[in-house]
Amino acid sequence: MDFLVLSDIHESWDHLDKMLEMAKQMDGVIFLGDLMMFREVNTESMDRFKEIVDASNWIVAVPGNGPLPVVVDFFSETGVSIHGLGQQLGDLGFFGVGGIPDTISLISQVRAFYRGGGKAEFNPDSPRLTWLNDFGIRYEKGGFVVDEWSEADYAQMERYRSPFEFPEAEIHELLLQAHKHVAKSPRQILLTHIPPYDEMLFAQAQSDIATGSKAIARFIGENHPDLVLSGHYHEHLSFDMDGVSCVVVPAVVDGYYCIMTYDDATSRFAVKSQRFE
Repeated sequence: MDFLVLSDIHESWDHLDKMLEMAKQMDGVIFLGDLMMFREVNTESMDRFKEIVDASNWIVAVPGNGPLPVVVDFFSETGVSIHGLGQQLGDLGFFGVGGIPDTISLISQVRAFYRGGGKAEFNPDSPRLTWLNDFGIRYEKGGFVVDEWSEADYAQMERYRSPFEFPEAEIHELLLQAHKHVAKSPRQILLTHIPPYDEMLFAQAQSDIATGSKAIARFIGENHPDLVLSGHYHEHLSFDMDGVSCVVVPAVVDGYYCIMTYDDATSRFAVKSQRFE
């Protein structure tokens, strides 16, 4: 079985014809969130996504961290949402959760990583350093310095809050709820917008400040799904967590997609990143 995996479209429809062509040819389509830009509702993007839904033989989706309620409702009304839900396709059980953890907690997580001596690969000219500076983290003399912050400093970070975020405890509950729908499936695929938290991933992600959800990581350790697919970071990354293969799917807005293949004979998954031609 072959699936087209899309993430982080962000209103970019230059490759719509190719997406529609592949959607018709493949067994299914998986969307990992962020249909639009951060806060604006773009009805054209909903119309274009509906074309993908109509062209698909089967499709599921989780919302990203930017959708206003109208987008979440749109996914539910079109019957593609598996946020806190699950759907079965043959031996494959797909379940998931959208959004991201609480932003203030994520910022605290970034600060704790660098305060603890964490090191990350980055280009000195990367926009990442601007984000780090905003979070009270400075790069000096080959190392990172984390400023001491007061409650007022953290309160200033409220401006970074996403329209669709949850406390980690609620993310875990949503995953438990979703998993019940596919608990008897021979093969279980977890779909999330934000990847699980992993220090290796944190250090290697280049296009943004990687954080990840500790609730998703906890769930993986407790339940061991067969595969985890995530988006949000706009780049292709693969890693194992407690013996579970986790793949971060690059962004459509940057010209990328993935193909997920499931071999019925061997019960193995393969996920390959490709660029739109």
